[in-house]
Amino acid sequence: MAYKKFTSSEDILKPDARFNSKLVSKFINSLMWDGKKTVAQKVFYQAMDQVTKKNKDVPPLELFETAINNIKPYV
Repeated sequence: MAYKKFTSSEDILKPDARFNSKLVSKFINSLMWDGKKTVAQKVFYQAMDQVTKKNKDVPPLELFETAINNIKPYV
C-alpha cells in the first residue's frame, strides 16, 4: 500500500519559535544540511542579530521579508 509523502508545505509547516513566521521556518529548512536543524537555526538567528545591530530602525523580520520579496520572480 502506498503512503503519502509529506513535504514542508504551508499546511504542515510550523512557525519558528523566535519570529513566529512560517517563511522563516521554510528558509531554515532550506538552509539545513544533513538534518542539522539546530545549526541552521543558529546560523540564521546570528545573521538576524547582525542585521539588527547594523540597522536598528527596521525590525529584522521585515528586512528579511523584503529581501525575499526582492529576489522572488514576478511571474
